[in-house]
Amino acid sequence: RLDAAGAISLGKDLDVGGYILQVLVTETRKGKKPHTESQWVEFEIVR
Repeated sequence: RLDAAGAISLGKDLDVGGYILQVLVTETRKGKKPHTESQWVEFEIVR
């Protein structure tokens, strides 16, 4: 397991409404097939 954290700046010009943020992580090990996992979250911009 690898814990990681980060932040993104979406800017101030995004329209009001619903969005989805998806993160894809691919694990590559020598001699093994790459393995990809994904996770997503819905969020909303309001003013």
